[in-house]
Amino acid sequence: MLIRSAADLNKSHCNRFNGMLKQLQRRSVTTGIHSKDNKRYPDSDVTTAEVGSYQEFGTSKLPPRMWLRIFKFVTKYKRELSSIVAIAFNENKNANGVLTDIGGYQKERIKERILDDTVRPKSNNVTGITLVDTGLLVKSIDYEVH
Repeated sequence: MLIRSAADLNKSHCNRFNGMLKQLQRRSVTTGIHSKDNKRYPDSDVTTAEVGSYQEFGTSKLPPRMWLRIFKFVTKYKRELSSIVAIAFNENKNANGVLTDIGGYQKERIKERILDDTVRPKSNNVTGITLVDTGLLVKSIDYEVH
């Protein structure tokens, strides 16, 4: 597109992209266990957020088993996430739409990672609660656009 006037500039992809970046600077997305989803395990005082934290960071009896911070370390997810963002921008979504796509993608990859049993080291179930034994942890994972 040739830009010959202010009207042309307003229609340009560059201008739309600049507007999107300004919107995104005021918003964020979080993925994990939010307070609305933090449930207590049956017959226990332990919550899903606590179990998730014990599993993610480890305890004196349980080695760390990374299930949440996967987007910092797993290259495959970084590439896929870049594609999700590019597609959302190309579909002319607004900032909330882009962040919703990102949050939805992250939520599904986290759940997938837990359910397909790729979290290492394997749990020796010292705590009595694993990542998938009741399904509560997986059901508690969601995203929120702020």
